[in-house]
This record gives sequence, structure tokens and C-alpha cells, in this order.
Amino acid sequence: MEKRTFEFVDYSTEVEINGITFKLDCSSDTGMKIDRLADGLREIGEGIRAKEKTAEDAVEYGKSIINDVLGEGAVEKIWKDRACRLSDVADICVFLAETVSKFQADRRATLMATANRATRRAAKKKK
Repeated sequence: MEKRTFEFVDYSTEVEINGITFKLDCSSDTGMKIDRLADGLREIGEGIRAKEKTAEDAVEYGKSIINDVLGEGAVEKIWKDRACRLSDVADICVFLAETVSKFQADRRATLMATANRATRRAAKKKK
């Protein structure tokens, strides 16, 4: 049997936000983290509707998500020359979640194509 090798997948992709390039980890770990963080944002939204939380609470939480996913200091770089508004924070959080989701969907499609190719080759050899 020939030597088989394994290489780890690079799950990072570059994203540009307000002219600044960041590396975003698109692994399933980050996807699960974003899902949990999105749940937190929804809870804050409910708190705002109930007048228990403020838009500033949502901004601060969103900024913590951005720093957590893109690296400490990302928020300061992104909003260096711009006022930090809730709509901008929400837009960036959605952008990051969509990017991770698309990366993972593309990865699954690649894996399925590879598996299907291997299955077809194995079936040909049996004939």
C-alpha cells in the first residue's frame, strides 16, 4: 500500500471590514460560538423590547462578539474613524455569521463531491 498523508484544513479566510483585512476562523467551533452569541443578542433584543436593556447594551455585546471572533482590538480598528452604531454592529455580526456559514457549506460540498467520486471509483473496480 502506498503511503497516505493527511494535512489539516486551513479554516481561516480573509474578510475585509471598513477597509481593514482580518482573518476569520470558519471552523465549526467558531460557527457554534457565533450561534451562542447570536442567542445572546436575541435575548438582549427581547430585553430592549421589555425596556430592561438598552441599545448600548446590545452595542457593547456585539462589540464583544466582534473582538472575540476577529481578535482583540478589532473593534477599535473598525470604528477608528466612525461612530459605532447598533445597526453597524448588527450588520457586521450578520456578515461574520454568513461568512462562516458559507465557508462551512462550501466545505461540505467539497467533501461530498470527494466522497461521491471515491464511491464511483470503488464501484467501477468491482465490475
